[in-house]
Amino acid sequence: MIILRAIGAFFAKIWRWIKDTAWVQPLLIVGAIFAVIFSIPYITDWANNFTQTSANSFYNAKKRNLEGETFDSKSSSPADQLLNNITLNTINNFYVNGAATTFDDTAKSYGDKFFLIFADSTNSSSKTAESSFKYLSDSWNKYAFTPSDGLPFNYYTIFKDDTSANDDDYKNNGNPSAFERFLSIHIDFFQTVTPHLMNDPYKTRATIADDNYTKFGFDGSSDFSSFPIPSICLVDYSAKAITDGRAGLSEVLFTLTGDTDSARATLLLNMWNHTDAYSVTNLFTRTA
Repeated sequence: MIILRAIGAFFAKIWRWIKDTAWVQPLLIVGAIFAVIFSIPYITDWANNFTQTSANSFYNAKKRNLEGETFDSKSSSPADQLLNNITLNTINNFYVNGAATTFDDTAKSYGDKFFLIFADSTNSSSKTAESSFKYLSDSWNKYAFTPSDGLPFNYYTIFKDDTSANDDDYKNNGNPSAFERFLSIHIDFFQTVTPHLMNDPYKTRATIADDNYTKFGFDGSSDFSSFPIPSICLVDYSAKAITDGRAGLSEVLFTLTGDTDSARATLLLNMWNHTDAYSVTNLFTRTA
């Protein structure tokens, strides 16, 4: 207590001196004003970082980052590992062989079924989609949001604007982003699956324009900067998907229609259930 009283008395003396010394007061006021002015950029950065983290908290919970991304096919960032798994089981086990009958535990290490979302942390359409995905996740197995297959809700996110610690190493290559390096490694996958996606009933019955599909599959080009964001994919390794002939990456959406999160979540559930598009089994047959 004696020490606290001594400290309090010290500051009390300083305060009395400031009040009694007229020339000190305007200096302190001017100093405080400049302190506030110089602090504005730091406050703004903090607010922006907080908002971005908060806005993408749902996406970030299942983010597969691009750390360590290279131009080499041996690149093994978490995003690479995920897409390598999808490539192996969509193309090698299904598109090429024509009829997968099962997937082993390694193939299903990411789950029997999941959404794969290519997003951008600052893109307004990505943010709208995130809100709708969260609504669907919160409503899963409740009310009208019950999946027909009984599987748990599952998703993964890869960000277009994600960075890697080795980004500066690629300045001599036109400084492509980590995401562009990622796309360059996996371009064969996108070019292979897109023609199948364009011929599926989900696309043809909805009369969806070709533009985003062309960009998603690069259509003979390598303009990675135009990759559509968001791109919302459905990867399905379930037994029914195998039976129906749609195992692997079987759906893609580029726009979530609907005026509310509930309406957009309904669209996503329909995508999960393969409804409002698929009804004839033989339409699923893939050809190499």
